[in-house]
Amino acid sequence: MAIATHDATDGHNLIIGDIEDLNDCVIFRDTSGTALIFNTPSGDAYKFGIGDTAYFTIGTTGIGYPSGSGGAVTQATSKSTGVTLNTPTGVITMDDAALGAGAEVNFTVTNSSVAATDTIVLSIQSGGTPGEYLCGVTTVAAGSFQVALANLSASSAEDAVVINYAVIKGVNS
Repeated sequence: MAIATHDATDGHNLIIGDIEDLNDCVIFRDTSGTALIFNTPSGDAYKFGIGDTAYFTIGTTGIGYPSGSGGAVTQATSKSTGVTLNTPTGVITMDDAALGAGAEVNFTVTNSSVAATDTIVLSIQSGGTPGEYLCGVTTVAAGSFQVALANLSASSAEDAVVINYAVIKGVNS
């Protein structure tokens, strides 16, 4: 069973119920007919997205991007070499070049999904010993962000540090 309403003034439709092979969903159709899915059960998760594409999920395993949203990239020649990965979440494997004791290196991640108002979250997945490295974002711009990696140890380190990132969309108004 589905409940549907149509606003003749702007052509929008709101459909709630079992439709289009989706169970217990809320779908809003814009005037072009594009389905904006607000709430579709998928196992133990709710998907949020446009059409058949989910951009965000909330479920028993957590909150975040669904499978297929991420990507992976490896630095080509050095720890300061920029990388390109146009996904809202992903994994960056850094080059294993030496980074001196107490030294810091910066590199640019070119990413078309990033706006200047976004927040980039980073974490070190692996590489080195726990507490040896610290990473952070130093700059966010339209289409890119800058990552800094610092060697906190008292000796030079040569590790292929693996960094996870996620883009949190933001606005300034």
